Amino acid sequence: MPQVESEVVIDAPAAAVFDYATTPANWPRFWPVTLGVSGDVNGPAAVGARWVEQVKIAFWRGEFHWEAAECARPTGFLMVGRSYGHGWLGMVFPSEEGRIRYALTETNGRTTFHRVMDYTDSTLVLKILDRLLMRRMMTHAIEQALGNLKSIMESGAARTGAHS
Repeated sequence: MPQVESEVVIDAPAAAVFDYATTPANWPRFWPVTLGVSGDVNGPAAVGARWVEQVKIAFWRGEFHWEAAECARPTGFLMVGRSYGHGWLGMVFPSEEGRIRYALTETNGRTTFHRVMDYTDSTLVLKILDRLLMRRMMTHAIEQALGNLKSIMESGAARTGAHS
């Protein structure tokens, strides 16, 4: 199973970072691939919460159906989900499972936000696309999102509801 691991240090308390990052309604503010969200989105996700994330990653457009599987505020979070592609790519490529785990560690008011994404690539074509293109594109989007999250949290925009 492929995995993408990322980390950022944010000058903000872990509880604040956790609450902001696990509130799906905030995702369009810092995730460059998130077009919108629906479902249980208006607060930090609790175990059993479900939501749909509309996304566009390069040439692929679709949605992820997520469920919060574990929640240990403010240090850990796990969501599990499945992708569904739209258009002809949705017909060509199968729905795939994935999971994302957050681990937050606070030291002196600064939070290390560690993110691990595991996903399946069940066909040979998906394995090749992952190695050649998709993993690089996803890693770039994740790095950009974590940079955006850091900026929002450190600017105070998360408390005011302002966009960065």
